[in-house]
Amino acid sequence: MRQERDDRRLVHGSKLANLGHGIEARGIEIDADAGRIGGHRIRGPAENHFRSYLLGCCGNLGRKEKVVNKGCNLHPYIIDRMVTEYYEAARNNAAVWEKDRFGILKLTGSERASWLQGMVTNDVQKLAPDTGCYAAHLTAQGKMVAQMLILADEDTLWLTLERAAIPGLVGAFDKLLIMEDVQIADLSDQISILSVLGPNARAVIESWLQQPVGISRPYEHRSFEQGRVVFGELGYEVWVPKEQSDTALRALAKTGAMAIDHGTWDILRTEAGIPAYGIDIDDTTTLPELGEKGISYEKGCYIGQEVVAKVKYIGHVNRKFVGLVMEADEIPNPKSAIQKSGKDVGYVTTAVFSPALNKPIALGFVGRAAATPGMDVDVVSGGHKALAKVVELPFR
Repeated sequence: MRQERDDRRLVHGSKLANLGHGIEARGIEIDADAGRIGGHRIRGPAENHFRSYLLGCCGNLGRKEKVVNKGCNLHPYIIDRMVTEYYEAARNNAAVWEKDRFGILKLTGSERASWLQGMVTNDVQKLAPDTGCYAAHLTAQGKMVAQMLILADEDTLWLTLERAAIPGLVGAFDKLLIMEDVQIADLSDQISILSVLGPNARAVIESWLQQPVGISRPYEHRSFEQGRVVFGELGYEVWVPKEQSDTALRALAKTGAMAIDHGTWDILRTEAGIPAYGIDIDDTTTLPELGEKGISYEKGCYIGQEVVAKVKYIGHVNRKFVGLVMEADEIPNPKSAIQKSGKDVGYVTTAVFSPALNKPIALGFVGRAAATPGMDVDVVSGGHKALAKVVELPFR
């Protein structure tokens, strides 16, 4: 399911209105004939189902004629039903989402692995074909330029990362690439990444491909005719040429995957504790603040290594990336202050309502002294103070 605008932030109101869709508690205007809900244009394999769904739901409320003729205010209960279906599909069956916030860089050339080894935090040269790893590229001061998944082929290294980070990463790589035999191509507008989630995701992909997937461990991947299957951090990914993305989406939906939206994916990645570049992390973040994932302490030198090594062997980080479980039903705004004993100790980066915990949850940074799991803190949002508990990631 695609949307015309980027729903990275939530509109904060009631619990039903805060499942990641930016929908106010009083409802939103919809037009079933146009397949539009609020500012969103619904397209792709779910379009006809979505229109019927809206007409059916509003018909049950006695407002079907208003939807058909001029639109109506949709009660948040209906939105809740939709989100529940999306979330349940992703957790208990199969769901598909086009990861249009992500792009792909392709590295070729005989020195691609040895060159990239000195650019990122993880050990690229240990990667066998059809395997991969999580890594980051840092500045000399240890600040994050980009986080990425690195996938190795016989003659190629593939980097997948948020589109928001691609210009900065490509610019940094261009300056650092001197005489090495390495070619970098941005294929973000040529390849679509389809995320296929849920316990039945593998069966859905195999039914579509008519062949076994053959991968089951994180970052494993394999190519198929005109595409690639990757086992990512939240489930499987299918790479297809951009011009075939709609066809692939419809085929995956036909074989059992429900098309979901950005908002539902944001809930899933928040529950998994996965930070998004440009939302949770940026060029002020150091990788050790997120933990030790993606860091090899045995490999040779790379840009920013001195800062990372000092944190581990000599000092410590001043803040940590943590999860927060809210005690009240109110969902805090991004950038809301996190306080301990009346003093600011951090801030919220992402907040959603978690169907799994039946509570609002948040991601954010807190000072080291306040980062102990189980510690009670206050979150100040909209002039109101609410109790929250610091928890380890992912949320459980």
